[in-house]
Amino acid sequence: MTDVFLSYSRKDKPFVQSLYDALQREQRETWVDWDAIEYTEDWWQAIERGIEGTSTFVFMISPDSVASDVCRREIDHAVKHHKRLVPIVHREGFEISKVHPMLSKYNWLFFRQTDDFAHGFGQLMTAIDTDLEQVRTHTRILEKAIEWDKEGRNPSFVLRGEDLVRSQAWLVQADQKEPKPTELQREYISASQTNEEAAAILLKAGQQAKRLVQIGSGVLVATLIGASVAGWLALRATQKADQKVTTAQQQADAITQEADRQVRAADAKLEAAEKKTVDAQTAVKQAKAEQTRVLAQSEQQIREAQGRSAQAEQRRKEADAAVSVAEVKLNQANESVKLAETQQKVAEALQVEAKAGTQIERLGAVAIRRFETDQADGLRLAMQAGFELQKWGQGKSLDQYPALSPILALQSGLEKIKETRLPGNQRSVNSVAFSSDGSRLATGGEDGSIKLWDKDGKAITTLPTNQRSVNSVAFSSDGSRLATGGSDGSTKLWDKDGKAITTLPTNQGSVYSMAFSPDGSRLATGGFDGSIKLWGKDGKAITTFTTNQGSVYIAVAS
Repeated sequence: MTDVFLSYSRKDKPFVQSLYDALQREQRETWVDWDAIEYTEDWWQAIERGIEGTSTFVFMISPDSVASDVCRREIDHAVKHHKRLVPIVHREGFEISKVHPMLSKYNWLFFRQTDDFAHGFGQLMTAIDTDLEQVRTHTRILEKAIEWDKEGRNPSFVLRGEDLVRSQAWLVQADQKEPKPTELQREYISASQTNEEAAAILLKAGQQAKRLVQIGSGVLVATLIGASVAGWLALRATQKADQKVTTAQQQADAITQEADRQVRAADAKLEAAEKKTVDAQTAVKQAKAEQTRVLAQSEQQIREAQGRSAQAEQRRKEADAAVSVAEVKLNQANESVKLAETQQKVAEALQVEAKAGTQIERLGAVAIRRFETDQADGLRLAMQAGFELQKWGQGKSLDQYPALSPILALQSGLEKIKETRLPGNQRSVNSVAFSSDGSRLATGGEDGSIKLWDKDGKAITTLPTNQRSVNSVAFSSDGSRLATGGSDGSTKLWDKDGKAITTLPTNQGSVYSMAFSPDGSRLATGGFDGSIKLWGKDGKAITTFTTNQGSVYIAVAS
């Protein structure tokens, strides 16, 4: 007998393996059809035996198991033999109306990916261990009853002795517990009792006949021994004196007659014993006739019980219909909850956007005021506000932007900034980038050089990149790294003082765009070939994205 039978669909096999391993650690003998069916067995008969021989039937509810005919047959067989059902939900997405109606009678345990496995397993162990002795006794008697029924109800397979007494006591108490006895179990215990009573009658009659035969045999033996002694005395008397021959012969004749009388008496007793044996056989026949009468009466009672069962089934169907209506109402309530949750999420998103818009408005206002005293820092703040606004304004029209002060700051700032010409001598300047603190400016030229300037336009140094034309430049957030991308397909990393660190073999054609992550730990490069590549701050390649967008001209860190 096994503790647990696991019924599931093949798509749930990885989860079933985890549940099986957990049950093994708890020393629960578990039946699963991936290893319990031999190659030569009839697979469905093997499953039926597995269900009949288990204490608890655990069913994995998922869209595939609900739709499986085999899984439904397994549930029907478990219900037929009154097995305790424990339904657990592993994957949702199934229709409640298609779930086997017998599973709706029980509380469901939840083992979804979002649920705590340890908590659910604890509930499962509690369900398995609840009144386990009742379940095991039910299973043991059911297995014997099925074997008796399959063997044509052969009396040699019935319960006897102490096993019968315990089973009768269990039957009296089991109607108040779950699982309840099946009709087959009741018939089996009743037949066992009838067979036990008939055997007792036959045994008693046989013992009486045996005692009578033993008495008759003893008398006969005693008589024969007496006759032998008498003959020996007569022979000895003849040797001593001829005159005593006649007397001895008479005595011998008398003893012989007495022996014959004793033999006749023993024959009479033997005949009486045989008559008692016949009477015992008659009693056995009568007992069998009584057994037939009792069986007929039992069948009548079974038919009446089946009629009551049909009425109960009708009431159950009505209850199932009521449950279905309740489930529809529950689904409607769930949809209302989901709609309310969606509306709540939209409101929360609008609240977050409003809060972000307020912060961006404030930053734009600060930038406008900062232009009055420090144009470079004002421009930096305006650009920072502009980048924040860009995050929240993607896919929106201007009238839907959460803030407008960054745009005003950039417009007014550009009008106030005095033009400063930097004598770069780089032919065409293809790219420009400020450091995050606004203290430095890097320009990339068509001649393949990078020039560094302070915020006032004073030249700091020139970096000979040898990249033909420098198409893109970017500072890390902390200002410690500078990246340059060239038309020769390479990217170079420099420290803040312009010292070369390493060259990245990007192999993207011309590197048109690049951006550091906010924490400075990664660098993204966009190329002529339409790819985007990620690099570590030390220049180690991480991954490549194929955008299928043509050339990538802009890369932005968020």
